[in-house]
Amino acid sequence: MTLTALITPFLNDFSIDWISFEKLLILQLTSKIDGLVILATTGETPTLTLEEENQIVTKTLELNIKLKANKKIYIGVSDNSTSRVVARIESLNDLEFDGYLIASPSYNKPQQDGLCEHFLACSRATHKNIMLYNVPGRSGVNILPQTVAKIVENTTNIRFIKEASGSVEQIMDLLLLVKTQNLDLKVLSGDDSLTLPVLSLGGAGVVSVLSNMLPNETADLVNFYKENWQKSQEIHFQLLSKMRDCFTQTNPVPIKNMLFNAGIISSNEVRLPLVKMN
Repeated sequence: MTLTALITPFLNDFSIDWISFEKLLILQLTSKIDGLVILATTGETPTLTLEEENQIVTKTLELNIKLKANKKIYIGVSDNSTSRVVARIESLNDLEFDGYLIASPSYNKPQQDGLCEHFLACSRATHKNIMLYNVPGRSGVNILPQTVAKIVENTTNIRFIKEASGSVEQIMDLLLLVKTQNLDLKVLSGDDSLTLPVLSLGGAGVVSVLSNMLPNETADLVNFYKENWQKSQEIHFQLLSKMRDCFTQTNPVPIKNMLFNAGIISSNEVRLPLVKMN
């Protein structure tokens, strides 16, 4: 499973570049990827207004239907207030899409029990799928494997996790719990460069940054894994330097620069407090 964590392109005046957004969407929706994650970290969601978020949702869902792409769409609804996340979920529930991406709350650093209760409350607010997003480097709190297992065992719609802890050791521990406790959970790499190692441990794919620019190649890496491991490994090493390039500075600064240099978007602007690459 290959999902692109979609960027939000901006013009030089920092407004959303809707022409580039549609161009990028068409590239993604006509590619080999399985779907998109919008309004997440890579989309610079903390700097977007609610009106802009709603426009991005509308344009993405409409174009997915118009192109008959039938891609899976996950919408980021992360916040450090459980009640705000639940309210946002309830405001979107009637739309046709596949599920939500919800990160561990940032800044207030909840305990593991608090994380569990947070995600259980989110689960009760919808019948759609929920993908947990573990990104301690941004949120300041790590969702431990035992907590993930507890959440999955006590919900019917939390069946995915984007694991961006950067720790292969932790991912191994989580996948061991998936096996030994027979958990209905698919683990997706949250780091492009760890996609192949995660697949080799029993993971299900990646939520990718690089696939903004190279969707087919990223999808091939994942899709070839079961039928031709050596081909998957070959693609991994071909893409490795570009994977690393995506994180030479804070994401999405480098990938925006790469997309701009490739002529896919019209500007490499990011909104403050991020600054673009020169």
